[in-house]
Amino acid sequence: MNKVYITATGQYLPNTPVANDEMELYLGSINNTPSRMKDIFLRKNGIKSRYYALNTLQQTTHQAWEMAAKAIDNCLDGAPAGKQDIDFLSTATTQSDMPIPGFASMVQGESGIGACTIASHQSVCASLYDSSTKSRQFLYPVIKAFARLSIVLMQVFKIFIPNLINAPKMLHKSLFWGMKYWITPEANFLILRHFYLGSEVLRFIKDNVRGAENIPMNPLKPLSVSDVRDNLFLEHDLNLYNFIINLNKAIDEKGVRVVKQEQPDFSAISANPIPFATFRDKWTNFIDLGTAIEIFTPVYQFFLTDADFWRATNSLQLDEVIGIYAATIMDCPEKLTALNNKHPMIPLPMAGAAFRLLLHGFSTEVLHALLVQAKLEQVKEK
Repeated sequence: MNKVYITATGQYLPNTPVANDEMELYLGSINNTPSRMKDIFLRKNGIKSRYYALNTLQQTTHQAWEMAAKAIDNCLDGAPAGKQDIDFLSTATTQSDMPIPGFASMVQGESGIGACTIASHQSVCASLYDSSTKSRQFLYPVIKAFARLSIVLMQVFKIFIPNLINAPKMLHKSLFWGMKYWITPEANFLILRHFYLGSEVLRFIKDNVRGAENIPMNPLKPLSVSDVRDNLFLEHDLNLYNFIINLNKAIDEKGVRVVKQEQPDFSAISANPIPFATFRDKWTNFIDLGTAIEIFTPVYQFFLTDADFWRATNSLQLDEVIGIYAATIMDCPEKLTALNNKHPMIPLPMAGAAFRLLLHGFSTEVLHALLVQAKLEQVKEK
C-alpha cells in the first residue's frame, strides 16, 4: 500500500465576510419578520461570520463549481505538482447547483484539469446538530434497547387484545409534552419540517398528474409544537395512505397515468425558510432526535390499536412509491438510489420502526431538496 501525504491545501471564499446581524440582508426574511430560530442556532454553533456567494438582492455571485475551481488553483500555487499531474479528483458538497452532471464533472471542466478519474459525493444537511450531543452518544444506545424490547412485548400483548386502547388524543398530548419540554430545538425543527415538506411533495405529485385534480388533500404545515396536539402524526400517516390509495384508484378507474412532464409545476415547492415559532430551549430540552423517536415509537404503539400502529409503520415503506412517482415526473430514475425504505408489499418487523422513521425523514429531505433544485433551475431558464 502506498503512503499518502497532504502536501498542499487551498481555499476560496467569495465576497466579504458577513456578520451575524447582517445575515438576513443577504438571505432575506419572510414577511419582513426576523428569524426566530437564528439566535438559537448561532448560540450553539458559535459562528461569528460567514461568506455568502450572493448579494443583498439574493442574486448568486458565484457558482459552487467556480469556487471549487478557484480553491484548486489556490492549492496548486503552493503544491509540488500541476494540473497535468492530477489523476484523481474527488469532490464533496452539501448540495450541488444542478442535479446533473455530477459535481466533480463540473469542477473538472471549470478548473481545466485534464482527463482523470473523478468522484462526486453529496449529501443534504437538515441541521442535525443534535446528532453529536451527549444524549445521542450515551442515552441513545440504552433507550434503543429498552424501546425495541417494549415494542416486542406490547405486540405480544396486542395479539390477544388488539383494540383495548385507542386514544389518539392522549397520544398527541403525550407527544406534545415530550417535544415541548424534553427534546432539543433542533429535533423539534426537524420533526415539524418533515410534515411541512411531506405535504409539499404530495402536492407536487398531484399537480403534475393530469386527471388527479379531484384527489382530496389535507396539507399539514405546522409552525409550532402546539400544532402537534391536533392529531398531527396520525393525520400525516393517513394523508400518505389516502393519497396513494386515491391516486391508484384514479389510475385504475380513469386511466390516469404518472408520466414525465417537460415543464413540471413546482408551485407547491417552497424554497424559502419555514417561519417556525421559537422552540423552547431550557436545560430539560436535551434529548436528540434519534433518542426521541426511539422513545416515541412504543408510546405510539401503546395508545393506538394494533391495526393503526401497523398502518403507521408500514406507511414508511411507501417512500419507494412516492419516489417512483416523483422520479417519473422529473425523468431522473437515478435519484431513486437515495431511497432506503422500500418494498411496501413486504412489511418489515415493527421493532425497527424508529430507525426506519429516521430514514423516512432523510428520504423526504433528499427528495424535497431535489425538487427545490429543479425549481430554481427552471426559474433561471425563464
